[in-house]
Amino acid sequence: MKRILSFLALTAMILSVSCKKNDDPKKPDDKKDEEKEYVAPITLDGDFSDWAKLDASKTASCTLKAADTWAYPEIKSAKVYADELFVFVYMEFNTAVLSPESGSHFALYINGDGNTATGGYNGQWDQGETPCIDVLVMGTYFDPDAGGWIKDLDCEVYAWNGEPNTDGWSWGDVEVADFAQGKCTNKGMEFALSRDLYPAGTFAEEFSIGFQLQTNGWDATGALPNAEPSDDNPSGKAPLLTVKVNK
Repeated sequence: MKRILSFLALTAMILSVSCKKNDDPKKPDDKKDEEKEYVAPITLDGDFSDWAKLDASKTASCTLKAADTWAYPEIKSAKVYADELFVFVYMEFNTAVLSPESGSHFALYINGDGNTATGGYNGQWDQGETPCIDVLVMGTYFDPDAGGWIKDLDCEVYAWNGEPNTDGWSWGDVEVADFAQGKCTNKGMEFALSRDLYPAGTFAEEFSIGFQLQTNGWDATGALPNAEPSDDNPSGKAPLLTVKVNK
C-alpha cells in the first residue's frame, strides 16, 4: 500500500504537483512551468472556524434530531468534506448533555468501499439487511488521569473481520501509520483520513460514515446520523451519512 505524506506534515507545507507540459504548438505555452498547488481545505489544529468557510453544497452534514428522545444525544452535528487526497471529518459535541469521564471514546464507522456486500456491524444506524461497515477508527478523547481533554488524538484503526453483513463486534487491528489524524477540544473533534492509506481496499468516490461517542465500558452515548421518530421508525435510527468526493 502506497505511503503518502502524513497530514500533520501537510499542514506545515504545500504539496506541489506539476502540471503537464503543453506539447500542442497551436496552443499558448506561457503556463507550461506553472505549478498546480494542493491547499488543504481544512487545517487540523482544533480551531473549527474553517469548517464554516467550506461550500455547503460540497460538504456532507447531519445534525441531531429529537434531542429529547434520541437515546444517544451527545453529538450535536457532524460534517465531512472529501477531496482527491483526504477525507476531513468534524464532530461537534452537544455540550448541553455531554458528560465525559474516564474512558470516554470516539468512533468513526466507515463503509469506505461503498459496497453493501462487504463489512458488517449494525451499530446505531439503519442499514437494513446488509450492515456494511468496513473500517472503525476509534480512541480516547477525555481522560482525567491524562489531564482531561486529549488534544492530539491517538487514532486506532480496525477492519471488519467477521462474516459479511453480520452484526456483532468482530474487528481486527490494522497497522497503518498516518491513515487517521485527529484533534480535540472541549467543543468537538476534527480528523483527516488519508484516502491512499484506506486499510480495506479502495476509498470509493462515494462512501458512507457514522459517528459515535462512547463511555462506561464502551456504551454508546452519542450517535449520528439519526432521524425524527415516527410510527414506522419509533427508534429514530437513520442510514449512515453518504459522502461524495469533490474532484
